Amino acid sequence: MALAARTGHAELANRWLTLPGYLGANAGLKVTALVAGVLAGAESIDDVALLRHGGMKKLFDGAYAPSMPGSFLRAFNFGHVRQLDAVASRWLINVAKATPIVAGIDDHAIDE
Repeated sequence: MALAARTGHAELANRWLTLPGYLGANAGLKVTALVAGVLAGAESIDDVALLRHGGMKKLFDGAYAPSMPGSFLRAFNFGHVRQLDAVASRWLINVAKATPIVAGIDDHAIDE
C-alpha cells in the first residue's frame, strides 16, 4: 500500500474515474480500499470489512463500510471498467518508474 501511495494510485483513480453522483466521490479512496482488501485476503465485498478491524485504523485514516465499495462497484458500467483500465495502465507506468520491476527488460535471453 505504501507503493500504491508513492506511485499515485488514488490520485489516478480520482482523475480518470467519473462515476456519477456521490458514488463517484473519493473514487481514489474507494479503489484503494478495494485493493487493500484484496491484499489482506478479502474474497468478497463483505470481506472488505476486515479493513475496519484490529490495527487497520493505524494504516487507514478511515475505512468504508463494505456497503460503500459494493455500491461503488455496482455503479460501474463497461465505460467505467475501461476507465479503471486506464488507471491501471498509468499506475503500472508509475510503478515501473519507481521500482526495478522491468530491470533487464532489454537483455536478451541466451539459450545455452
